[in-house]
Amino acid sequence: MKRVATLVCGTALTLMLTGAAFAGNVSKTVTFSSPVQVNGTTLQPGDYKVSFDDATPTTQVTFKKGKKEVATAQAQVKQATNKVNATSVQFNDEGSSRKLQQIQFGGSTQSLVLSDGGTSTASGQ
Repeated sequence: MKRVATLVCGTALTLMLTGAAFAGNVSKTVTFSSPVQVNGTTLQPGDYKVSFDDATPTTQVTFKKGKKEVATAQAQVKQATNKVNATSVQFNDEGSSRKLQQIQFGGSTQSLVLSDGGTSTASGQ
């Protein structure tokens, strides 16, 4: 009986630690209909997987096209009071480029406010 109790406690502890290790890691999809600048990198129109840690107020955001990481940027995770129905993006039009400023995710109260402090990687395709 003692062995069963130890096994149950060990399994519970393992599940809790595994959950804690992945808590906060979020992946969402965003679609751009025209080219957009993310921290100096141009992302071409299409679907991108956006990954970030929502457990901290400031996080690094990673943009992937397929399995390829195409850009990263620093952002603040903001919480709104109400969920929005659809994902929306805000841009800052500077000259001929559209610079991504904010992403608000549909079905969620979360949004990302991007800053210029991140690092860029290979150009998006």
